[in-house]
Amino acid sequence: MELELPKSDLLQFVIYLLQTLERDALPLFRMLRQNYKSSIDREPAFNELLDGVAEKFYGVRRRNPLQGMFGDLFNMMGGGDATV
Repeated sequence: MELELPKSDLLQFVIYLLQTLERDALPLFRMLRQNYKSSIDREPAFNELLDGVAEKFYGVRRRNPLQGMFGDLFNMMGGGDATV
């Protein structure tokens, strides 16, 4: 018996996400997040969950929200490391 799932952008994103995790492909993960940004942004907690996925599966450290403009400036000057 095959499960019939509703067609939606987020469901398609999750299918692609699972395939990406199987391949250990961080650039593809980032591309998926960008391509599905409008759908992801509809649910406020989704980005935080995806940050957790990036941290757990790809070793990407979460961005510190307190960094603000100065942290971004420091990262642009080459002083930062990989963040989501």
